[in-house]
Amino acid sequence: NWDFFWSRLNNQGQFIADQIDTAWGGRVGSGTEGSRLFYRYDDARIPENTWTHVVIVFEYSGNSLREKLYINGVLQTVGCYIRVHKGNAEGILGSEDGLWSQLERCQSLAENGVYGTNTTEPAYCPSTYPLESSHWIAFGGSASKIASLDGYIDEFQVWGKAMTDADVLTSMKGLDSNNLPADILGFWDFESAPASDYGFTGHTGSNATYKSPKCYFWREAATGNEGQGGKVFLNPVFNAGSPSIKGNYAINTTPVWNTGRSATISGSGTGTSGSYTISWAKPRDYEVELTLSNPHGTDTRKYPVISVVDGLAGIGSIGADSDGFNTYVESNTVFVEFASDGLYNVEVYNASGMQVGLCRQQFTAGQNAQINLSQAGVYFVKVVKDGTLLRTVKVLVK
Repeated sequence: NWDFFWSRLNNQGQFIADQIDTAWGGRVGSGTEGSRLFYRYDDARIPENTWTHVVIVFEYSGNSLREKLYINGVLQTVGCYIRVHKGNAEGILGSEDGLWSQLERCQSLAENGVYGTNTTEPAYCPSTYPLESSHWIAFGGSASKIASLDGYIDEFQVWGKAMTDADVLTSMKGLDSNNLPADILGFWDFESAPASDYGFTGHTGSNATYKSPKCYFWREAATGNEGQGGKVFLNPVFNAGSPSIKGNYAINTTPVWNTGRSATISGSGTGTSGSYTISWAKPRDYEVELTLSNPHGTDTRKYPVISVVDGLAGIGSIGADSDGFNTYVESNTVFVEFASDGLYNVEVYNASGMQVGLCRQQFTAGQNAQINLSQAGVYFVKVVKDGTLLRTVKVLVK
């Protein structure tokens, strides 16, 4: 938990925190309270409910290093950075409940002249605390005043060099496990089930010394001090990966109809095509709601269904509001359903009396005409059968 490098997000998706020695830091000297390298990213954001590509780069020059953060291929600006002794910084910023986002207040304590603001090229920082082969790379988990991660990871990559801007763009497009860049030390696409020990076997590029590294979904055992418990490997939870990169997770879209009472539904469909028949016991106007769902989310639309029966004339509306017409706010499509065979004219007029739509066709009983109303406003839908006016309905599109 307290090792080479750590970062934390707040509930706005920012790498900013006033607690527990900043949201972005690492050890560059010995001792729990020793020298640290702290960064503050004022503008960087990891938004909720969307896939985000994140790259963290460690650049070395001899025994000195600096870090860079890319979000969706864009190099982020460091608002402030400093190399400072943690114990000394607490004298200014307070203890772990202090004001650790105010790194500028520690400028006088900067070690080796490592201090700067508003840059994408921070200075190199001398470091005597190396990244060890025994270290784990971990996302999520929980600790004091830190909540666990609620999210998913897809296509995790470890590169054996400091990635360039071009490498970042290559990474963001998605990698092919059968044709990896030579410098890849570990790549996990999570396109297959884990082994019996719940481990995912990684892929490597030609420059990797150690082949087939493993990746696990795990929790910390409740033993020992904070950050020192054992690891309990768990069976991972799968969901749809990032839609911007290829994969073999089955995306099945299912439709759900909400038609109110006394309706029978038959048919089948997917997210791209389908056909359903909805029948009601009584001829009247209805509103149906269709929800399409898959692992990427849901989408819902409502459709008014106007029923036309011989002998029903004049302006009519079921469930009319105070203005005398139904309010359809979810959709601009109106379905006009016919109870008997005949040659129908469905005419659409705007509030100024101008005809904006026409459908003239022979329909059989149970068929319907679909009228798309492209702009918001009040419309009149007029239905004529064999020269006889059957019905005029007033609708509002918002």
